[in-house]
Amino acid sequence: MIGFPIVAGPVLWFYAHEQGDAFASRAALGTALGVVSLCGFLLAYAWAARSMRWAPSLLLGWATFSGVTLVLASFPHSAEFPLWVAGLLPCLALTLTLRGLPHVPDQTANAVPRLDLGARMLMTGLLVLTLTSLAPILGPVLSGLFSPFPVATTILVVFAHREQGPAGVLAVYDGFIPSLYSFVAFSVALSFALARWATLASFAFALVICAISQSLVFARLALRAPRQ
Repeated sequence: MIGFPIVAGPVLWFYAHEQGDAFASRAALGTALGVVSLCGFLLAYAWAARSMRWAPSLLLGWATFSGVTLVLASFPHSAEFPLWVAGLLPCLALTLTLRGLPHVPDQTANAVPRLDLGARMLMTGLLVLTLTSLAPILGPVLSGLFSPFPVATTILVVFAHREQGPAGVLAVYDGFIPSLYSFVAFSVALSFALARWATLASFAFALVICAISQSLVFARLALRAPRQ
């Protein structure tokens, strides 16, 4: 389900209404490229979780995401990459991430705290509010690159790490990483559409593309053998 833009979608929607469609189109392009940074977070967190608790693993993951983002932003004309480049680079990064994950033994799950769901919702809301508030300062390129900031990912992996250890993190990754191909498809489709159509029509088009892509991902996962 995370492959659907449940965080970046609302963020880009606010960008379109507050900063304009042209801003949002460039931000959506950056959002697709930002998946490369997200892959850095995923790899850093997974390897750190083998020997560290969730807090240092998270800080290392966030630092890796920010570092890769700044490298991407430093490329000349990064906001003018063709759509096919913005789609190809993150897909390549996702494929390499799947191959680079560590293997860890299973671990018995801990009991889920009673306030677990409320804590997840509060943390997600605070992170989304922070991202949208910083948009006028960051500009369209950095705003787009930071749109895939691991908001929902942070919530998922941290709580999985606390409850099931590093094996729980990799269990989340099993469904999460393949779904990100659909997230890239949404971002590229939205960038394409916002440059041509009205805001509502553009988001509807991008969501249809995402849903089609997710159907293909789901079919592929259903046929794939579980992690050994």
